Amino acid sequence: MKRALLFTFGGILAAYSSAAWLLRTHWRENLSREALLCRFHLCNTEAVASEAQRQQNRGPQGLADLLVLRRALLARQPHSPYAWADLAEALAASGDQTSALLAIRQAEEMAPHWPVILVRAANFYLNLGRAQEALARSARVLSLTDAYDRYVFSLYLAVPGGLPQVLASGLPADPRPARAFLLFLIQSSRAEEAAKLWEWIEERQWANDELVNRYADFLLAQGQPAAAQRVWSRQYQARSGGYGKTHFVFNGGFEDEFTGGPFDWSIRPSEGVQIARDSSERFEGKWSLRLDFLKTQNVTRAGVSQTLVVPPGAYRFQAWLRSEKLTTDQGVFLRLRPRSAGSGTEAQTPALLGSNEWRSAVAEIRVRGPQPAVYELEVARNPSLKFDRLLGGSLWIDAVELQPAGP
Repeated sequence: MKRALLFTFGGILAAYSSAAWLLRTHWRENLSREALLCRFHLCNTEAVASEAQRQQNRGPQGLADLLVLRRALLARQPHSPYAWADLAEALAASGDQTSALLAIRQAEEMAPHWPVILVRAANFYLNLGRAQEALARSARVLSLTDAYDRYVFSLYLAVPGGLPQVLASGLPADPRPARAFLLFLIQSSRAEEAAKLWEWIEERQWANDELVNRYADFLLAQGQPAAAQRVWSRQYQARSGGYGKTHFVFNGGFEDEFTGGPFDWSIRPSEGVQIARDSSERFEGKWSLRLDFLKTQNVTRAGVSQTLVVPPGAYRFQAWLRSEKLTTDQGVFLRLRPRSAGSGTEAQTPALLGSNEWRSAVAEIRVRGPQPAVYELEVARNPSLKFDRLLGGSLWIDAVELQPAGP
């Protein structure tokens, strides 16, 4: 009796093994045999899923077979939110909106905090023209993770009603997604939408220094220097005084750490130059800027600059400079140069050589208008043509100002 049972069990096991092998090899594409064997728990669900994907790729021609396959897969995986979402999309494509809605809601109930399911639900509702439901799901995704930011923001560009609809219900009460969305619009060169979103962010006081710098850079690149300066100066108004109104050099006394923004000092030392704020030597306040020239290069641009946006009119530029043992026959000066030829006059301060105590360096410019001109203020030097042309010594800069000229 026992031997008979063993033989019977062995035969069944051999049959199962053989059938399983055939299912994964010779019968891999034979879904009717797969369905038959699956009744005996010998299933090749991977093959069925692969065929479902193939039918989906066929579009309308494969829709009937796709529905059969999606239902079959759901019967095998009734607790899978993915299977319910797959069926919902197939039902929607077939025009059965009522059943599709039931299926997608079942997927959401099973995985209410799964971003991947919520993203699929958002796309599902958007395809059905149900923008509000799509935005609600998208907002939940943005509050859970940043992994789907670009996908969600791409959906937002297709939402009927445009950005106002998105701002009304598509962004959670959290600054992170709003900031990320603005950066996405900047990268996509969507200037109009970016401007509206920026206003929305400012109203909520969600702008930080990094975001302001990026947006101001974008406005500059879009040819809107005045708007860029307004945006930027509002963020830094506590430390800028009348910047952009009564004077046009930011942080001219070097009293604050550099922000990295487009209208603050850009410090990118050229080869042969070392640059740092210095509290041991200054004309006024607590700090100045020190440049040490290492006598290894025939320096022409030191790597200190600032972008200025200057309204039409006449201006007086002044800086206080101190030097120690500046070498060669060509001295160091501060130069103001308009980016666009003809928008304003160019000027530079007298060149400084040797050792000098603090002295005023003055120049004048005129912006012709009618629009503000973009200027580059930089520390520069003409190249020396002599054999001993490598620049050495030190220069201190403080109290840099550009103000409207008096009557």
